[in-house]
Amino acid sequence: MKLKTLRSIFMSALILLILFILIFGVTFGILFIIANFIFVVSLYFISQKLGSKWLRIIQRTALVAYGLFFVSFGAVQIMLMLEAGREIPDDIDYAVILGAGLKGEELSETLKSRLEAGADYLQEHPEVPVIVSGGQGEGEDIPESTAMFRYLTSHGISEDRITEENQSTTTWENLRNSKAILESKGEEDGKILIITSDYHVFRATLTGKQLGLDSSGLAGESGFFIKINYMIREYFAVVKTVFIGGE
Repeated sequence: MKLKTLRSIFMSALILLILFILIFGVTFGILFIIANFIFVVSLYFISQKLGSKWLRIIQRTALVAYGLFFVSFGAVQIMLMLEAGREIPDDIDYAVILGAGLKGEELSETLKSRLEAGADYLQEHPEVPVIVSGGQGEGEDIPESTAMFRYLTSHGISEDRITEENQSTTTWENLRNSKAILESKGEEDGKILIITSDYHVFRATLTGKQLGLDSSGLAGESGFFIKINYMIREYFAVVKTVFIGGE
């Protein structure tokens, strides 16, 4: 490829990335695209200097690793989508809604989508009690569980069906602490429905199973760009959960 053509491609890609950053900010997805772009460009420049035996070895090794990465990346993305669309069992004993951030006391869009899905399910299944799980993080004036409790009660869910778990800050803590509540109620062996975001259902149910819960998932619908960004990030979180664990 001619140097002039390469420069044109590089500049076009750079301008496109700058536009994405201006529109969406510096998100995980944008950083992922930048990292891949730098990697591909680096491989190209290495390929122009293949007179060295060591450079050829480096290039081939990098290409194999990159290929394996993309195969695994694609496989995880398929699992994320399949799990989000899986049918919900009829015999659910307990629901758990996972927290997702507040701005002061205001629900984030992600948390609102989870609560909308949760409220709809709980209204249709009045016999199912629920744990709302989420602690208080930076920039939050109240625990997420308190805001979730308020939302559900304002949407017709009886207070006596709702248990708050207000200490957790990660998915693992959400489900570990919720499991402790379930154990105190004698429900740890029941069928648990974890209600979370569409991109997060796979990892949440996987974490639940690692903790010994008989868990299924219900997906709250995310906006297109939020979903794309977080599905990219979920790949790395899923790999960590599979090989290291959720803690």
